[in-house]
Amino acid sequence: MTNRSLVLRIFTPFLVLFLVPQLSRGQWHPDSIQNTPICIAPGQQDMPKGCSDGSNGAIIVWEDQRSGSSQVYAQHINEFGHAEWAQNGIPLAPIVNNVETIPLIASDDSGGAYVIWFDSRYANNSGACIFAQHILRNGILAYPDTGLPVGIGLNGCTNPTLCDDGSGGAFVAWEDNRTAVQASRPDIWVNRLWPGGVKYGLVTVGNGTGSVFSVQEFIMGKWTNVSFFQGSNAHFRSYLNNQPIIIDGKSYIILSVVNDSQMTLKTFPSVGKGYSYYVPTLCGQPIDTMQSRQSDPTIVADGQGGAYLMWITSATLPTNAVYGTRLDSGCNALWDPEPQPGFKFYQNLTQSNNPKNISMTMDSGELLFAVQAFSSTSNSQQIFADRMNAAPKDSIPLWSSPIEVTSDVIDDKTNPQIFGDDSAINIGLNTPGPRGALVPFIDQQPGASDDYDIAMVRALGNGAELEPPAQTSYWFFDQKPHTQNNLQAMKVSVPGNPSQTGVLSVWADEWNGTDTMIYAQRMDRQGRKYFPAPNTKNTWGLAVTGNSPTKSWMTREPTLIPRTDGAIVAWADFRNGNADIYSQLITNDGNYWIPFDTVPPTLTVSSTSPPDNDQPCNSQSTTITATDPGFKTSGIDSVYLISDTNMMLNPIEPFTKGVASVNFTVQAIDSLMIGSATIGVLDTTLNLQTINVKYCTILDTNTPVITWDSAGPLAHFIVHVRDSAPWSRGLSTVVLSNTFNNSKFSNGKLTTGAMSYDDTVTIIDTTKPACFSVKATTVSSGVANAGPACYEPYLVNDVNATPEASLSLSIYPNPVIGTTVIRLDGAPQAHITISDILGRTIDSFDLEGSRDWDSNGLAAGTYIIRASIGDRVLSTTIAKH
Repeated sequence: MTNRSLVLRIFTPFLVLFLVPQLSRGQWHPDSIQNTPICIAPGQQDMPKGCSDGSNGAIIVWEDQRSGSSQVYAQHINEFGHAEWAQNGIPLAPIVNNVETIPLIASDDSGGAYVIWFDSRYANNSGACIFAQHILRNGILAYPDTGLPVGIGLNGCTNPTLCDDGSGGAFVAWEDNRTAVQASRPDIWVNRLWPGGVKYGLVTVGNGTGSVFSVQEFIMGKWTNVSFFQGSNAHFRSYLNNQPIIIDGKSYIILSVVNDSQMTLKTFPSVGKGYSYYVPTLCGQPIDTMQSRQSDPTIVADGQGGAYLMWITSATLPTNAVYGTRLDSGCNALWDPEPQPGFKFYQNLTQSNNPKNISMTMDSGELLFAVQAFSSTSNSQQIFADRMNAAPKDSIPLWSSPIEVTSDVIDDKTNPQIFGDDSAINIGLNTPGPRGALVPFIDQQPGASDDYDIAMVRALGNGAELEPPAQTSYWFFDQKPHTQNNLQAMKVSVPGNPSQTGVLSVWADEWNGTDTMIYAQRMDRQGRKYFPAPNTKNTWGLAVTGNSPTKSWMTREPTLIPRTDGAIVAWADFRNGNADIYSQLITNDGNYWIPFDTVPPTLTVSSTSPPDNDQPCNSQSTTITATDPGFKTSGIDSVYLISDTNMMLNPIEPFTKGVASVNFTVQAIDSLMIGSATIGVLDTTLNLQTINVKYCTILDTNTPVITWDSAGPLAHFIVHVRDSAPWSRGLSTVVLSNTFNNSKFSNGKLTTGAMSYDDTVTIIDTTKPACFSVKATTVSSGVANAGPACYEPYLVNDVNATPEASLSLSIYPNPVIGTTVIRLDGAPQAHITISDILGRTIDSFDLEGSRDWDSNGLAAGTYIIRASIGDRVLSTTIAKH
């Protein structure tokens, strides 16, 4: 191997790594069999949730047990289904060894997301607590890599809910068991997530923003030093009195809260700055801490930086009511008619059955809510709904009272969701009027105990009429045996055609009683279905996973992320034996996504180097241009080696994903070995094109070139040997032969494979003639002989005389092919005689200064040139090639 080959091999790993893509990155597929993997890491992945990235992509989070205990991971997929972050996702609290479960997610309105989860790190004294992380659009964690605590209450937190506030933050509400009165547990608490941290509680964990300072105050007739603890980003509240606070790992007791950012302690750490601190037993803001139980909170943004919060309470008589309030941006309750913690929205007169599963949404500045509650008329669970005026301090219902949208039909109706129907026409009148609502839910069918279908009712804007009409039936997204559950739904609006406003629903479907698949259906406000085609009578819906009965595997827990053209569905999937996370894009017309760019890149060989001697596989370096020519081009995503033998991939220009074209080279690492490579080029919609490049060695038939410089008056020769023609393998040996009256090479060290060699031959006795020949061989056994090169001493009549140092005869170029210049220095003129090595005169002439001498017609070989200057003679040799 030559030195040149070694250098290329050293840089190969870096160059290949520079361009290699994440081959596991997904892409939407036009069928339900392949789907797009989000995480297929070892261990079980479960409980996925997702939110939009604002650009038709999604951020998806899940429980992940690849490390043994459950951690929360996240992945961002763009609109094409490509993973944007690390393969198989990134952990949201990477340095914490604790159990993290049941994540929830909300957008941060900037392409990132807020994520909360149950966390076990305070389980010994607090039970499960709630932690949060803010992850940015680029996958960077904005909170500390431990996450930040949101709710830490003694005896644990349960049943959290999370919503985007529409202003770059998020609201969190949960059931909190910190009260010492067990019969009163749980209560309702809230908190707020900001880009910089958490509003109430442990906002400064790890940030080092606490400080202790001392001031003098005149107390009881004398000046006394008083110490304060200050958190510049804190929101201290009076309920912190007598609570422990951890400052730099040590526990202190809060004496009193002075103001929003200052407090006094019973004992203090030293005066100083940069203390990290947190309150281990309190976090959040209380909303409802009345006697008895408060549960099942639901929260939705109000569109003005605040939120609406509803929950179930048993603290009033009669019990089992739905209460709610409106929060401002600081989590302060705006609807708070003392002594109650909010307004009563619904009262269930059956005290033995609490309402449950509240759903809320905003619709044109008004608040819609639906709730599941027990009906004594049908002795079953039914769905009630209402529309509210949403003025800042106005909770007046727009319908006379919550309407029973499921109309006392026997068997349970559960898990409602509610959306506006985009109607604004009074019934029977062509005038603007109130809007209605669409309410999808799970409907238990008479007969089999495991037969649940997905249904929907439309409540008209007058709050009195239903479609389909009451006591008839419902509109069904699906209607088939066994259980359909895990309903997830979103509103679909069609610009310019409000009659097609409807709901897109997905669910987990036990279609045969054993296997569970994900199905989907879209239905508009007139009960028309759209999957697999508009106005279809299909009672199954559209299979999102598998293709029953030939391809079926267990799936569960679908989550639905809206897009402008449909939705992204993600779920836990057991096709590989353990639960992984997969996804699929469904468009509003019921079609699976088909790539808009289906044309693979084109690959063109633009140049080869060195010249390939008319043999295409002999190029040591091949330059290739990759261009994305699709009708709707998406750009080049990546260039990578699929396979290679003695070949390397080398970018020759900066590469940015999405560019229309990119140039790269494929070159042989060792020119003495054959090579081959297959290169893959992907565009951003993952259309693949490949190209094969080969490198074939060819015979090295070139012989070395041997030249030397004239001896002249310095009485030494400099020999030059070259083997640098294309495909040359380098020199093996350079030796002298037929030598007399000269020394051996002065250097004598030749590196095998070198392309050049220079050395010096010195005349031993400059008063006598000397000659030598040179023989050079190459690694490929090529042989070249040159010489003899001869030296003749200066001839003078007076043996005691010495030549003048300025007298010289020079030849340039030497060796010569055609014409050379013979130059005389140190004398006005000389007679020149040129003879071959046998002494035969070839040419003679008088020389003054210099003269061009034509060697054309002479055979290749060595010739002797003598210059006679009076009684002095100068002699040198010239080589003819």
